[in-house]
Amino acid sequence: MQPESLGCTPPYDLLERGRMYVVFQPRVETPFPEGIADVQRTFLVLHPDGRDRFRRILLGHKRLPDPGGGGWRRRERFWSYVDRAGKLSHVSHDLGASTYMTRTRGLRFQPAARVLTQGSYVIAEHGDHTHFSYALDAPETVGPIHDDLGMCAVASYLLLGMRPWPGERGARVWHRIPEHLRAPYQDKRFAPLKLPLLDFEGVSLVLVGVGRYVDPALAPVLQSVPRDLAEEQRVRAALEPAAPPVLEAPTARA
Repeated sequence: MQPESLGCTPPYDLLERGRMYVVFQPRVETPFPEGIADVQRTFLVLHPDGRDRFRRILLGHKRLPDPGGGGWRRRERFWSYVDRAGKLSHVSHDLGASTYMTRTRGLRFQPAARVLTQGSYVIAEHGDHTHFSYALDAPETVGPIHDDLGMCAVASYLLLGMRPWPGERGARVWHRIPEHLRAPYQDKRFAPLKLPLLDFEGVSLVLVGVGRYVDPALAPVLQSVPRDLAEEQRVRAALEPAAPPVLEAPTARA
């Protein structure tokens, strides 16, 4: 894909564009979360343009890093990893509400996941860096819980791949990744993320805040991401299933 064909100008090399959804799962017995303390997990779900494939990235610290700040040393950087990758049914499989029984607290209720916000994103290479930038569809709706989870109207990050140490999360899958994708990490633990790594479940990555802006060279690409409202409704319905299942013969858990 040539960057010029989508309005992306050098020195950027466009790798991917698409739609993104920020999904959070409330804590047990917290159906009406008001802030990050009421959130159990937060995901960044990417739907690349032209592909029937999704990636669900579990965000460390339950939020995106703060993209603001002045200078490299003040940029937040958070570890994350590819939790699920594949069809929408696979990515959304465990996001529904559930009830279960414990020995000590009795019946417990896990609320369903919810889509906090959505927007368009672009991943591009710039020299020896890989950039991730996004723009929300409705930036005027950003509120307190959006702030808690690190959401801005627009933001830019660096994407780094991370080679896991033996025994760490992702160590087993790392050796199943093609050698040419692992090559940049032979003598170092971090390197600019290569896009195909995002299709491997268990791959670790680091998001580094760059700024609350989108580079002018990438802005036209974000604006040109195709919108399919029917498809977006289908995706949202899968990512935030509304009805809790009926509890049947629960298995007691400690």
